[in-house]
Amino acid sequence: MYQCMWVRKMTDFVICDLDEVNMNNVRDNCFNYLFEKNYEAEVYGFSDIDSAKENISETNILLSCFVECGEPIDRLIDSIRAVNKDNYVVIMANDVDDVIKYTNPVIRPVGCLFRPPSEYHVRRILDEIDTATMSSGNNQIIAFKIKSKEYYVNCENVIMIEAANKKIILYTDSQEFEFYDSMDNLVQKLPKYFFRVHKSYIVNMDKVKAVDYKNMEITLEDELVADLSRSNKSEFMGYMTTYKEAT
Repeated sequence: MYQCMWVRKMTDFVICDLDEVNMNNVRDNCFNYLFEKNYEAEVYGFSDIDSAKENISETNILLSCFVECGEPIDRLIDSIRAVNKDNYVVIMANDVDDVIKYTNPVIRPVGCLFRPPSEYHVRRILDEIDTATMSSGNNQIIAFKIKSKEYYVNCENVIMIEAANKKIILYTDSQEFEFYDSMDNLVQKLPKYFFRVHKSYIVNMDKVKAVDYKNMEITLEDELVADLSRSNKSEFMGYMTTYKEAT
């Protein structure tokens, strides 16, 4: 039986530099870093601003964007922040004047590289992003296999998990997945914002919309409903209060 596993994942990466040689250089450095670390992530390279903008606009997960100063960042920064205000931005500057101009509250860069960037300096930036994502908890991924295909889902996107007919059903905001595992195994490995409310249900506390203690039901996002067992009621009420106060 295949059990789900937990893997480290960095952000996905978008590199936009109108000089294709520079773009490929940074992209290859990111690929090599991820391979050496055995991290799951995608790396996209663009020397065309419109293609980069389209990619960024269609991505709903946390991104690290390496963007050339000048027209690329001027045209892309609004899209980068609109998709996710917490996206990381690394400016790729031509000179000190670029650094002064683009180090501002709108862009909020996490780092700066001078073009053409060296592998050493790219890796230093990647180490900083790695540390930041680790401390924020944005990199917890649940991995599981359905038939011969492996799937990777960010835990933050999971609404609830249900055990039914000897299978696990994992609900996200866009899909449902069924695979073999046990609730006991899952609950030990999930982040702290998950709570087992019933022998057959684990819920993401961030996705809870309402709790009906009379009918012992929890309503979550996407109008999903989980049963709340009477034996877990008191512990859940206390955890809910503590968790909401902390967040």
